[in-house]
Amino acid sequence: MMRCSVCGHENPPGYKFCTQCGSSLRALPAGALKYCIKCGAGLLPKAKFCHRCGKAVPKERAYSSAIAEIYYEDILKPAAEELKKSPRIRRRAEALKPFEG
Repeated sequence: MMRCSVCGHENPPGYKFCTQCGSSLRALPAGALKYCIKCGAGLLPKAKFCHRCGKAVPKERAYSSAIAEIYYEDILKPAAEELKKSPRIRRRAEALKPFEG
């Protein structure tokens, strides 16, 4: 079993991402302290930018708000836009309009 370094969840061997939080399960390079919040690459302690994707590394106190921003911009917002295009979702929204308060 592979333990996620972010949430501590035990994942089956061979998995690349945590089934609980979605974080990368790749081993950190020697000397790395954390992962890039955009691509999951292991970061060295004094890195200011990710070596793989170029994303700026946030300061420790801003780390959780940066993760929330990435989650919103890269996952929630595009998913909401895709849902708006779905004919099935539009039909359901139209059916619920008479019940809006």
